[in-house]
Amino acid sequence: MTIDVRFTISERVGKKARGTLEWSAKSLSANAISGDSAHDAIPVGIWKGRLFIDIPSGPGYEDRKGNSWFFVFSDQQGRTDMGIHPDGGVADATLGCIGLRIDDTSAWETAFKSLASASNFSCEIVESLGIQSFGDDGVLETAPLTPIPSVIR
Repeated sequence: MTIDVRFTISERVGKKARGTLEWSAKSLSANAISGDSAHDAIPVGIWKGRLFIDIPSGPGYEDRKGNSWFFVFSDQQGRTDMGIHPDGGVADATLGCIGLRIDDTSAWETAFKSLASASNFSCEIVESLGIQSFGDDGVLETAPLTPIPSVIR
């Protein structure tokens, strides 16, 4: 199976996971977060694509440039409606999805729209070897964050 995108978790804070989302074939990389103070981060594993939603409703799907989109994964591991979208700049915007923490996600949106079939897409969720874990810091996440330092994989 070909892995299209990889979310490498470098830090866990309470239920949240912070890291980097990379799509090597498209030369894309972005800081990302999954989960919030009340919802667990996306589980480690391989997630298959299901569909692309252009302009979903709600500010949690919109970046600072106004791009609004949601790439949805097939339901698995007891989780539904998981996927990738802009973080939204709304406190705790992801309920477990992978939220991109950059001001302009248009390159990612274009890349997802260019897929011939969403069901042929796969995203691998992994933890870095040097992952750090902390208790919940009580900070509500909002985009964007300062860049996460590179970690050894």
